[in-house]
Amino acid sequence: MFHDYANFIPDYSKFLSTIKEKLPTTGWFNPDLISRRQLEEFFNNHRIEYRFLKWNNEAFFFKSKVSLGVSLPYALGQIHLQEEVSMIPGFIAKSLKPRIVLDMCSSPGNKAAQIGIQLKENNSYIIANEPRLPRHSQLKSNLQRMGVSNAIYTKYDGASFPVLEEKVDLVYADVPCSCEGTSRKNKIKKISSKELEKLCNTQLAILKRGFANLKPNGHIIYSTCTYNPLENELIIDQFLKSEIGDQVEILPIEIKGLEYSPGITSYKSRDFSQEVKKSIRIWPHQNDSGGFFITLIRRRPNGDT
Repeated sequence: MFHDYANFIPDYSKFLSTIKEKLPTTGWFNPDLISRRQLEEFFNNHRIEYRFLKWNNEAFFFKSKVSLGVSLPYALGQIHLQEEVSMIPGFIAKSLKPRIVLDMCSSPGNKAAQIGIQLKENNSYIIANEPRLPRHSQLKSNLQRMGVSNAIYTKYDGASFPVLEEKVDLVYADVPCSCEGTSRKNKIKKISSKELEKLCNTQLAILKRGFANLKPNGHIIYSTCTYNPLENELIIDQFLKSEIGDQVEILPIEIKGLEYSPGITSYKSRDFSQEVKKSIRIWPHQNDSGGFFITLIRRRPNGDT
């Protein structure tokens, strides 16, 4: 189903073989509650095969006969299980050192937990927004288990989230998408052109509403777990060409130890801004992971053009 992308996927044959393989299991530890040495002792004592990821010394790959999701370290909030590529936005966010964070599509709370445990300044907090009420229980459970007590829970459609009086330093826009990058663990349903158009409109609307709540010099991390350029580069291109485009700057992303590709600048007779090359695409065969797309956006300070 990915033949439309063959001309821009590096080593397409290796991509096809990798997505047929089982996705490795990964997680990260909470440095507030357990040290790396203590975690290694736990793994060794329970004969769990593990290795730490090259690009993130708090994240690990593991093989275990018993799921770590029923282990004591998990119950105590010392570790959390999360797919490798989904950890990248939280890793980027740490370097930005935000005080107020808005996570627009928060459940199940993986990314919110990552950054929430880093918010240690007085009056720091994260707004964890999830539009679907049944998913709030899992969201709250994960954040509370990980010791994130400075969270505010809201229930809005991301595209119509209220414009806040106090703007935020960082917006997570991990938007709903066609989820093609999760094919190693989920069966992917091909969506119709009408469904895709509706989805893309939602993605752009969420991105714009996130920007409306952003402080000058604040950042947005836009991400999807799909390959489709119409949900990725085209959204960023449209955002740059919108009425607020002159207030927007795309920043390069550099993560040592992680292999990735730049955003593409054309697809099916569509040309995109050269700025989208600063986005990154993570292909499954590059790091033995799922697929992901990320763009780091900065709101220019007032008067800075």
